[in-house]
Amino acid sequence: MSFFKAALIEIEFTASLPTTSYKGSRFYFEADFQITYRPGRQGHCNRDSLIRHEVLQAAREESQSWLAIEILEAEDAINARLGRPSDSTDGFYRDCRARVALHIDEQNEKTLRRLLASEARVNHLQYLKTTLYSDASLLAVDFLERDPSRLGDELDIDKFYRFANRLSEAEQWWAPLMQAWGELAAQTQSREAAREALHALLDAIHRLDKKLSSRYGLPSVTGSGEGPIVPDENSGV
Repeated sequence: MSFFKAALIEIEFTASLPTTSYKGSRFYFEADFQITYRPGRQGHCNRDSLIRHEVLQAAREESQSWLAIEILEAEDAINARLGRPSDSTDGFYRDCRARVALHIDEQNEKTLRRLLASEARVNHLQYLKTTLYSDASLLAVDFLERDPSRLGDELDIDKFYRFANRLSEAEQWWAPLMQAWGELAAQTQSREAAREALHALLDAIHRLDKKLSSRYGLPSVTGSGEGPIVPDENSGV
């Protein structure tokens, strides 16, 4: 029985590793690999290429589980997997071990951190809208907590309730209404349909506040005229 061990061979190379995507954007780690292995009993005309391919494939499987800013966690996870000695199932190599050092472009890291900060701010604002600004009592308490010197003042509590009610009305009525109006305008295909929609809007403004009609010179929908002119895509009017 021979106790001879094949010589240890070292490989070094650099490659890009994908991170997990965020909001449709994907960033990449730059990875420096150091690999050691011993040749197996089976010959292979491109053994180094085979090992680089298999090591890189395993590293990419791990890297895609991490955000680009989680560079230390990703590096540990990859090294934990690649650091175990492995043998080729086809006998091409033995005792293959690898180590990786990860880096990330500074600009990419800043971009991702800005995206994360923006999402955190939006989530915070949504939380405030749901739990604070929709509740007048909480809104008043928050105001006093921010400025305790006003605690002895006679606050107009009605203002907090009116503000909370306006937000609630905007959320329940005006926002959906304007979204529906925008979609209606985009879907309108004929001059007649567009004129009908404009007539309905003008009629509502005239009935609710005639001063607005006068201030902005809005046309009448009850006169003998044909009403507002709707642009014709073909005529360029």
